[in-house]
Amino acid sequence: MSKSLNQTQTPLLPPPAPMLKRLSAALLDGLFQIILIVPLVFLILWLLYPDIFDRTNDPEPLEYLPLCLSVLLLVLGYYVIGGCIFHGNTPGKQILGLRVLKLPQLKPLTFVDIVFRSVMFMLFCYIRPVFWLNCLWTCFRKQHRSLHDLCCRTYVTNRETAEQVGDTVRTVVQPEGSEKSADRSE
Repeated sequence: MSKSLNQTQTPLLPPPAPMLKRLSAALLDGLFQIILIVPLVFLILWLLYPDIFDRTNDPEPLEYLPLCLSVLLLVLGYYVIGGCIFHGNTPGKQILGLRVLKLPQLKPLTFVDIVFRSVMFMLFCYIRPVFWLNCLWTCFRKQHRSLHDLCCRTYVTNRETAEQVGDTVRTVVQPEGSEKSADRSE
């Protein structure tokens, strides 16, 4: 007996992005963040504390809180703006040909998905014990889905594979007669 794929069933997952490719994309993103964010941090530092490099007047540790928050917001902005420009991908993932898809429909991420995924990624990266757990988790799982992928229900695959799967999903889920109505509107 053969089973037919109906609209409620989820398609099979495409092969995951190779772990080395995901790591390379993360390293590229880190390099871009250094190039873009470090000059902005120095500017903010200079604006908030004009005499910061004068060691005679050391600020209290809590005085650095605005600086720390602005750095976190700049990094979050990098991921959110990059995700919006590149349809859910960071610039590193875009350059290396990776695609982030929303499960279970395997569709591109929405703005809310991008923001939530970025916040979860930063949370799992900046808390060191969780970071190392996340690294081990990602390396030893078959689908290479990290903790923020599991929380956000996302899946990283190659761009070519994602485009093929996207065409298959559109073909399977597209209701009958929708092509006819699209032809009439032209």
